[in-house]
Amino acid sequence: MTKTIIRKAPELPNARLYLDDLFEIEGILLEEYAKLKDTPPISFEYEIGGNLVLTTHEELIEHEGYTSTFQLNVASPEWRFKEQRVLVLYNILHPQFDVPSALREQRFAIREKVRQIFESRADKIRGAFEQIPVRILGPLMLVGLLLEASAWVFKLSPMIRGFACLLGFAFGTPFFVRSIVEFRFSRIYLRHARQDEKARMKARSERLEKLWFLLAGAAIATILKALLDRFTH
Repeated sequence: MTKTIIRKAPELPNARLYLDDLFEIEGILLEEYAKLKDTPPISFEYEIGGNLVLTTHEELIEHEGYTSTFQLNVASPEWRFKEQRVLVLYNILHPQFDVPSALREQRFAIREKVRQIFESRADKIRGAFEQIPVRILGPLMLVGLLLEASAWVFKLSPMIRGFACLLGFAFGTPFFVRSIVEFRFSRIYLRHARQDEKARMKARSERLEKLWFLLAGAAIATILKALLDRFTH
């Protein structure tokens, strides 16, 4: 009897991807396809929102925006090389990546490269709270609620009630935060990371400019008021 150890691939982290990352994943796949003999032409299809299919990089860039429902498919003239749902982002679920069947011999190496891309764009906030098991957060929240309820039911002194409420808040907050961050969807921005950085810098600059004008206006108004008060009294 032969025993075979099945290696379970680690789950991909939730992430915020850009076109740079998507094109890098495509490059990894194309590089492996090129090593095969008699490989037919390989291209990709992009399903966005479950109701739109694009077939070129230009269409992706033109579409703009972002999506939390995305699917990457492998297209080919030969049916044997066609693959659906190679990469899937679907709302709050963890991203899924399935190595195409023609590349199964290199599946662990390919998946590791893809995982590194996701790690570089991982949602750090959600990832940090997902490290804390619910079996720990749940009892902590119950302890917090019991502390607060007991302080009021037994009519303890205001100081003790305040301390109990503080402890209850400290115990319960991680559970509620964990529940909220679960709805931080993985998504792909249909623009390059550099474009996004420039857009964020521009938005930050505009906010600082507005704040500067607001502060300057308030300072000028204060000075004018002081001068007016001085000359009218």
